[in-house]
Amino acid sequence: MLSLFFLQRPGLGNFQEILWMLVAADTESNARNTAAEKCGREGPEAWRDPKTSCEVFGTASPERFKKPCIILQYRFSSREALMLAGA
Repeated sequence: MLSLFFLQRPGLGNFQEILWMLVAADTESNARNTAAEKCGREGPEAWRDPKTSCEVFGTASPERFKKPCIILQYRFSSREALMLAGA
């Protein structure tokens, strides 16, 4: 059975970098490696970095998730940067 892992990088990151992911995997190591394989501009080592948090969020449905995969990811966009800057 796969667990749901919530991985979150520290800080706000830069444009088009992925800040967090929800990953179905059997271990933390596999969750980090799955995230690293599907990384954005932040690069794969960002997801293997111990500063990136990785916590069990729940259990993945065994009927729906048979192997490790990315379920959700959040990418910081230029629109959000403008919102944060008050524009």
